Amino acid sequence: MTLPQEPPAAAALKERVSRPEELDPVSKELNIPARLVQFHLATPTDLSELGLGQATHLPVAISDSEGGRKSLYYLEPGEEVLAGFFVTNNGLALRYVKRESGEGVPAQTGDIYTERYTTREGRELFAGQGKLEVVDAEKGSGHVNLTQTPKGVPLKKVKVSYWHLWSCFRGEVEVGVK
Repeated sequence: MTLPQEPPAAAALKERVSRPEELDPVSKELNIPARLVQFHLATPTDLSELGLGQATHLPVAISDSEGGRKSLYYLEPGEEVLAGFFVTNNGLALRYVKRESGEGVPAQTGDIYTERYTTREGRELFAGQGKLEVVDAEKGSGHVNLTQTPKGVPLKKVKVSYWHLWSCFRGEVEVGVK
């Protein structure tokens, strides 16, 4: 997860870009598109169990604009989005959320979600799965208790991923050792 002094994609961009207006289309061609980040809704999180220490979670903005994402409640079953980024003092990880089950949108209590954290290169750092509990449908508040891996292996610590305002920002709590 440690960041190199020069990002891996920089060399390819330097070769292909000679004007600022070329950055966006070339980034898309290289599969490194820009994302809308809602830094005003950043939250702290503890990634010590992954060996990453304290981190800041920066959510990808819920937006119809390019670079934004859907509300996690409005994902179709089987759909996954990049929901945010974890930033530490020397690196970053990506947070993906996938709706595994349910019917229609918005999601309902009992629908299953998977959360996974990866490096920029796609190496998986964490994967947890659990059921959604909608607490306040009017305000888009709820949580997913990540209790097991996607293969059904119980997690050592249950993580509760809280979603606020239709998942535009999140919080997390570890609730115990299994």
